[in-house]
Amino acid sequence: APLRQAAGFLGGRGAAGEVFDPLGWLGGSLAVYADEDGFWEALAKREKGFEDGKFWEDNLHRLPVALHCEVSSAVKLAAFMTLLRSMIEQTSPGMLAWENRTHREQVYVRVGPPPGAEGPGGGFSKIVVYYLTTPDALVVTLSEDLLKRAIERRQAAAKAKAEGTPATEDGRPWLGASLCLRIERKGLDAIVALSRENVRHTLQARAWGNLPILNEFRRRYPDQDPVALCERFW
Repeated sequence: APLRQAAGFLGGRGAAGEVFDPLGWLGGSLAVYADEDGFWEALAKREKGFEDGKFWEDNLHRLPVALHCEVSSAVKLAAFMTLLRSMIEQTSPGMLAWENRTHREQVYVRVGPPPGAEGPGGGFSKIVVYYLTTPDALVVTLSEDLLKRAIERRQAAAKAKAEGTPATEDGRPWLGASLCLRIERKGLDAIVALSRENVRHTLQARAWGNLPILNEFRRRYPDQDPVALCERFW
């Protein structure tokens, strides 16, 4: 539904009355995945400043997560990207710079603040979007390193196919018919690192929530241990 709402906003009719579907390029699958990266190790180690959000402020721009969209029509994808860029330039002229970059002879695009125009946003001002368009896929991410690895994997798979050799597989096929989730051990470690902080705050809140009644017990019964007194009644 959100995708269709966005399509309705971007879509419309052409001069000849034809209906333009901005998502007509979208193929049969969407995938969001996290790549192996030093980011997750830093997160699991709970670097200094993590609790107050400074970790995210300093590192969000290198979050190794990507959106991979299957493409059914390269021509329609090109039209969509052109329309999207045109709308952004019209609504926020000069705010973003579109820069073509190359990795292993594969061109990808960097979209972010122009050089010297990052602004006073601290670490968040480093956030830049990178995307790769090919005849069969659109890959979008905040991590340039992830995009480079994705290019290398695609080229390795294409080379294996051309040579007639089997591509590297991990032996774990996708089991879902319309929705599937796969989490590896390193992914679980990252999830635990995130949830551990929430658990710690919850336990602290529960522990500190007992202080008012314990203080009241100490005031009324100064000669008794407030914890033992609480245990006696509850």
